[in-house]
Amino acid sequence: MGHCLHPKFLADQLEQSLSRLNLETLDVFYLQNAYESQAPYNLDNVIFDRLIQAFEFLESMVQKGKIRSYGLATYSCFRAKPTESKVHLSLEKVVRLAEQVGGKDHHMRYMQVPINVLMPEAFVEPWQRVEDEGKVVRNKIFLPACADFGINVIGTQPLLQGLLSSMPLSRAHMNVFNIPARHLQLMRSIPGRSLKSTMVGMKQVENVRGNLEVVKKPLMTREEFFDTLKPHRR
Repeated sequence: MGHCLHPKFLADQLEQSLSRLNLETLDVFYLQNAYESQAPYNLDNVIFDRLIQAFEFLESMVQKGKIRSYGLATYSCFRAKPTESKVHLSLEKVVRLAEQVGGKDHHMRYMQVPINVLMPEAFVEPWQRVEDEGKVVRNKIFLPACADFGINVIGTQPLLQGLLSSMPLSRAHMNVFNIPARHLQLMRSIPGRSLKSTMVGMKQVENVRGNLEVVKKPLMTREEFFDTLKPHRR
């Protein structure tokens, strides 16, 4: 299986998506695993040149009214340590590429990142190096870095493809009735201005009903969130 970022391929995929959904405009168009799929097999300048061309195409689609914004749907690149060459991706680098194409008002405004209790990097690890006023480089956690750049984050895999459905969590503060619901409540309550939503896959009607109960609950407070993550004696 290959991976393509060529504007002609993206144009084809966009038209197919619009046709299947019977829409004139998509709210968000994602480039799926672009860095993960291409960086290990290309020089940095090659993959970044391809991203620039993709961003140029997507900005043109915004102007034509076919999409409203775009972003990257990722798996590992924003969760990896900076020392992991060809795996780690700098958020600041991607933002600067978007600014190069669309200026400060570019439309690359969304990132998808897996976030769950076994993949907590996006809200705990300061692995994004960001320049402060062009002078000091600061190591920042991914979610706050996204907030600084005006990037919205969509959390994915809160149940790790169902593997966390039977992993107990404390019921303290959650007020939800089962284990999957507790994981969803915890992940959607991560403190931070950039996290806008948490996506979860559902196959059974009872899963849909249970998950809909979660959205009726208020988010946990910051204190409740961190208290739930503390080790508890059994």
